[in-house]
Formats: sequence, structure tokens, C-alpha cells
Amino acid sequence: LFWLRLFEFKLYPVLLCYRRSATYCSPVGLQSTLMATTPLLEQSADSGSPMQPPYPLKDLDDNQDKLLKGLSSEEAARMTKLYGLNEVPEKKEPLWKMFLRQFVGPMQIMIEVAALLCLSIQNWPDFVIIIILLMTNGIIGFVEEKSAQTSLDALKAGLQKKMPVKRDGTFEVIPVQQVVPGDILFMRGGDIIPADCYYLSGDPCQCDEAALTGESLPVKVPRKDESGKPYSGRRMWSGSILKVGECEAVVSHTGVNTMIGEAAKAIQEASSKELGALEGKIIDAAKVLIGITVLVVVLLFFYMYTVQDVPLPDVLEMSLSLVIASVPVALPMVMKVTLSIGAKEMADEGGIVTHLTALEEIASMKVLCSDKTGTLTTAQMTVYYDNSCRCYNAFTPEQVLEFASIASNEANKDDPIDSAVLRAYCESVGADSIDAAVAARKQRYKLEKDGFVGFNAVVKRTSAIVKNLEGRTYFCAKGMVDVILKTDPKDEGKHQWEVEHYATMSQDVHQADFT
Repeated sequence: LFWLRLFEFKLYPVLLCYRRSATYCSPVGLQSTLMATTPLLEQSADSGSPMQPPYPLKDLDDNQDKLLKGLSSEEAARMTKLYGLNEVPEKKEPLWKMFLRQFVGPMQIMIEVAALLCLSIQNWPDFVIIIILLMTNGIIGFVEEKSAQTSLDALKAGLQKKMPVKRDGTFEVIPVQQVVPGDILFMRGGDIIPADCYYLSGDPCQCDEAALTGESLPVKVPRKDESGKPYSGRRMWSGSILKVGECEAVVSHTGVNTMIGEAAKAIQEASSKELGALEGKIIDAAKVLIGITVLVVVLLFFYMYTVQDVPLPDVLEMSLSLVIASVPVALPMVMKVTLSIGAKEMADEGGIVTHLTALEEIASMKVLCSDKTGTLTTAQMTVYYDNSCRCYNAFTPEQVLEFASIASNEANKDDPIDSAVLRAYCESVGADSIDAAVAARKQRYKLEKDGFVGFNAVVKRTSAIVKNLEGRTYFCAKGMVDVILKTDPKDEGKHQWEVEHYATMSQDVHQADFT
């Protein structure tokens, strides 16, 4: 029995060992669109149509081994220069435009009208006071909005998604923004596909494309090609979710050249800046107040100037008095100062303030939805292989851990379970690194062709078939307790089994798991 502690909870997936014959020992354990082949040199990142991949699609069949080697660092750098980063460029508002925008709006315009009236009748004290209020409001708004933008940029930089990518012949985890056409991606169930790509090898997969096509059911990859669209059955679209299976895929399009990238760019160009809930309500109230003020001022101006023949300077002074009295000229400044204090308090608590009305919008929020893993917890697991472990058939915890590492994918370093098993195995053998421990183990155990089956949410296990130096075959698996004891043929898993003495073993294991 192999024990694994998950966060602050106790989760004990089991590892059982049994011998089927004298030569077979089985440790079972822990858990498209057709693209043209236009030469690259004739393409341009500035062209209107999407740039084509750096390989002809027929290589998916004819030169698959070559594609699976991935790119070298030099080739990746050249592709980055040619295709750009795997992102939709964000158009940032210039600082001068951001500053001038602080003086545009119903309330600001009325304050500016009041300032012009003061200037026309040369009422300098009121003019200076109004200008000070206007500039103070503008400067506070500009400084806080600039600070919010800086905080948001820092947050985005800290939340960069990473993925295993083959570079120079080995998989390394890099930010998805650095993925380029020709890269080989390793993906597993739950991953968001970072770029348009073609399936090359691995398990039969299912992709959720609901966000792109609206199709409610996942589509199988690979599948039969659509009529007139060669290789469309291997197409995996950026933004879709890999629901089932593990696979390696070659990238064809990145950034704005992907289907979702084109849509995101169009949405970005069509979208406009949204007002906060509090700010919107204040502006609506201000519009009503301003409308009434304008109506009263116009009627009074017409009556005094045309009917009573009052001199124009006196009429303008009376109009100014009405504007200042009816429009709260200090309201924008008071609101910005108040919101700035709230934003500062949020920032002191570690919150990322994206705009000034964030505090008031949070106060009006009715439901907050948040996931647990990686948000409220650190997603760090630890595998213990000390005396707390229970092993069967005379296997030691160290041997069991080695078999568990065989059923783990060393290329999938961002998987919390695989990485936890590999870290513990590296520690148990005293290796300098996980790569060194895995390399030494591969000298003793050779993986059979197509012998590794990755994890997915349906079968809930990983498995591998290897041979040692003496020619003995081992079958290793890790996953959920019940699945490891007995698989369900209906789950369409490649490997199916039932442990010897299932009834007795199941009772023993569940009793140990309970205690």
C-alpha cells in the first residue's frame, strides 16, 4: 500500500504488487482546414491572411519522425522572429490620451462650461477655484488609472501559462507565449490547447471545442477527415480543452494566425472601455441634473436678455451662479479621492486594483465563485515512502516508488501527481535531479513500443509496460484505488486487469485506506 498526502487532506491511493507467473510480475499502483504549403520566405506577418505552417501537411504522414524531434533553440528563435509571439497584441492607450480622457464626461464638461463663464465675465477667484478642482480631479484619476494598469500588467506576467515543449530534443516547460509553429507540445487531459496544432502521437483524445464551435459534445482526435479537407481529423484548435488523453502535437499556427486569435483581435478592435457600476450610476444622476440645469439656464437667459433687457455681463453672471449652485463641481474630485482611499486599502491587503470603482463593485457583488486547487491552495503534493507505507509481495517502498515512477511521465513536469512521484523517486535514489534519476532507471527498464498510456479523466489511471535487463516484463500502473484494484472494461482503457484475490485484497486495501 503506497500512501500519498494531498494538501491538508489525507488521500491514500494504493500500490499493489502481484505475480501472475514466474516471468511476469505486475506492480500496480499510485496514482482543419487544409493549409497551403507556400514557402516561408514569401509570407509576411503583416499580410492579411494567416501565415502558413513551416512544413507541408503531408509531413504529418511522410516525415512524422522528423516532426516529432521538435525544433532547436536556433530554429525556435528564427520562427519567433518570423511569426511573432503566441499572443494577441494588446493595444494600450497612450498616456497623453489617458490624461485627456479625465477631462471628458458630462460632469467634467459642465465644470469646464462654468470655467468658461467665469473667464467671459473675468471672475478670476471663481475661475481659479474651478480650474484647481478640475485639474485635481484629472490628475488623481490619471495617477490611479496608471497605477491600476501597472498592477494588472504585473498580475498578467505572474499568471503566465506554461506547457512542456520539445526543444533541442528534450521537453522543457516554457511559457505558452514562446510557442512557435513547428514546436512539439505535450498535452494531457485538462490542458487548454495554446495554439492551433495537429495530433501526431499518443492516446486517442477528446477535445471540448464548445467555446469555438458551440458543439456541446467533445470531438475525437484523431478522427476521420472531413470531405475535401485532408488532415482535418487531426486538427486541434487553440482555446479548446483537451478533456481525455495525453498526446504530442505539432504547432501549425500561433497568435493572431489561429482561429480564436482572429476572433479575439476582432473583438478587441470592436470593444470599448466599460464603466464601473458606481461610476455609471453617478453619471446617470449627473445627466438628469445637468439636463435640468441647462433647461433652467436657457429659459432664464432668454427671459432676462430679451424680455427684461438685462445687460449681457449680468445675465452671464446669473447663469454662472445657477450652474455652480446646481452642479456639484467638487463631486468628481471628492469621488476620486474617496475611491482612491478604498483602492489603496485593497492594495495594502494584496488585492490587484484594476480600476478605481473596484471596491464599490466588490461591495455590490452577490456571488463569488472560485476554484480550490492552485487558487486557495498551492497545488503541491508530497509522496511519503517511509514506514507509513504498506507494500505487498515482499516489495520494498523504494521498489514500489520506482515502479510508480515508471508509470509517470517525466515530460509532464507541471502535473502535480507525476512531479510529486518523480521528486520522491529522485530523493529515494539520491540522484542530483529528476532527469538524472529517470535516465539511470531507463538503463535498467526499457519501455515497450506504445507501452505507455497517459492519464485521462475517464480511465483515471496511467500505465506502462517495460522490460528489465534480464528480459522480465513488468506492467506498472498508478491511479484511483478502485480502478487499480479492478478496471472497468466499459471505460475503453487500453489496459484492463483485476488483481488476484480481488475480494480479499479490496477489503484489506480499503481497511488500510480508512485507517
